[in-house]
Amino acid sequence: MISDEGKRKSRPCEPKSSAFITLHNMNETQSILNTSNSYAMLHGIFLGIWGILSLVFNVLSLTQEWMQLPVMLFTLSSPFFACWLTFRFRREVAPCPTQNFSFTAGFLHTFFCGFYASLWVALFVYIYLRFLDGGYVFDLYEQLLNAPDFQQALRASGSSDMFESVGGVREMIKLMRELPPSSYASAFFIYSLLLAPFFSLIIGAVSSRKARPPRMDACQ
Repeated sequence: MISDEGKRKSRPCEPKSSAFITLHNMNETQSILNTSNSYAMLHGIFLGIWGILSLVFNVLSLTQEWMQLPVMLFTLSSPFFACWLTFRFRREVAPCPTQNFSFTAGFLHTFFCGFYASLWVALFVYIYLRFLDGGYVFDLYEQLLNAPDFQQALRASGSSDMFESVGGVREMIKLMRELPPSSYASAFFIYSLLLAPFFSLIIGAVSSRKARPPRMDACQ
């Protein structure tokens, strides 16, 4: 005669309730969110330094033409650097090919990286304009816009009317000086944050990986 315990063991596995599955999915999503955010806080510092260097080279290029090449390289390679950071995150949390790395994890890590990097860049812009610049950048822009070659190029392209509509180069630079540093910092932050979802979608798709069948020599 089969005991009650034996009957319980002989029963086929009963399907989990919908409430259990929902709770499991919620816990898994929360875990991915927390892990992605934790790594992105650190990686966002690296991406923020990358963006700050791009701004520094941009200012230097106003007086040194050869600096325009580093500016272009840093600007164009920023998405690839963010992608490399996400792949580094994948190597940390899912080093084996037998482990799954979801699109959600890649998307969240990239987006959070962009968010924290934008904060660091905005903070740098505010501190620089508020305490360090002293109007130096605006002086450089005024010299550049008043240069004969630039004025000739404006007239040839028909863009000189745009400056005349605000009272000329001098008046436009004056308006730029009157804006508080917080306006420039928030503009950099909002612009970077608007681009973050677009690149996060691409990098999330590229970095995602389905788990492969295990092998005997895997991860040894």
